[in-house]
Amino acid sequence: MQALVRDDHEVFPYRTLLFTSSPLLAELYCESHRFEPWAVTGSAARVGHYTSTAVLYVPFRERRGLKRQVIESLTTDPGYSPATIARVTATARDLVRGLVRARRAPPDADTAGRVLRTAAQVLSVGVYKEVLEPDDLLAVLARFMPVEGRRRPVLDLYQPHCLPHYIKFELCARHFAARYAQDPDPRWVHAAIARCAHHARFLLEPTEYADPAQMQAHFEHIARAHGPSPRAIQSSRRSLLQQNRAARQRAFAAESDLLTAWSAAGRATLHSRRLVRGLLRFVRFMATYEELKHILVMQAARAARGWMDELGLDIAATDHAALLSALRRRSR
Repeated sequence: MQALVRDDHEVFPYRTLLFTSSPLLAELYCESHRFEPWAVTGSAARVGHYTSTAVLYVPFRERRGLKRQVIESLTTDPGYSPATIARVTATARDLVRGLVRARRAPPDADTAGRVLRTAAQVLSVGVYKEVLEPDDLLAVLARFMPVEGRRRPVLDLYQPHCLPHYIKFELCARHFAARYAQDPDPRWVHAAIARCAHHARFLLEPTEYADPAQMQAHFEHIARAHGPSPRAIQSSRRSLLQQNRAARQRAFAAESDLLTAWSAAGRATLHSRRLVRGLLRFVRFMATYEELKHILVMQAARAARGWMDELGLDIAATDHAALLSALRRRSR
């Protein structure tokens, strides 16, 4: 989200601006900004302070300095891009492994705390895009090559190299809508709810598609839009996958086109080659993690919701500390 500016601080009032009643989810998003030094440099230091639950204040100059460091590092240090990509990827894998372990057995407080902390670290990579929007990237590339007429390939670079959550939702919904078209049994509606309703929005609460009537209405919308037969619905599903695959292929082609244009500009040195290649790969990585970070964090939040349900806790009244405290009491 865009921070509010108050005096010499950037303010992140997630408790009131997120469409959730969960203080824990709002805290996760606040903590992501506290972990931005880790995202930028790998530092264990955290920034900012809380004035109330999930309302974070970060000194404006400190955060501005971190964001400047992203561009400075990408344009002067050829090792920055691969090292940062490796660090974030390893941490995301740690989060996935932690979630798998937590699903296999009820976690203790330490395990749950690590999962939530790692989720906040993964979410902190959002700081990159604040300084690398397409216009920012064009300005950076202009240091190395002429950029006139290069806006289209630059925009193509921002295609995530994963399935966005809304496409994951729609693919799953169309799969079960095809089953429902062949056999109008309510079990297909409930199967779709279990598998994909949570992809509709990034919330800890059930989304609108957790309501069987809403999911069935979406099935009917799919049938009207693409044809009522199972074959027509499955065909529309394949078409959606093909469109996403084509967009990802355009992103790879855009990177190649920009590298070719840079090479043709006649400014190539080994150092600049490593910088430009690292910059373009960093943008593709960033675009992918702009999507993956929310998907992974919501998996962590849904795991936390499961722990709350097991412990009989109210999601609207349970923050990070209360959840860990309840898990410690259970372990005694």
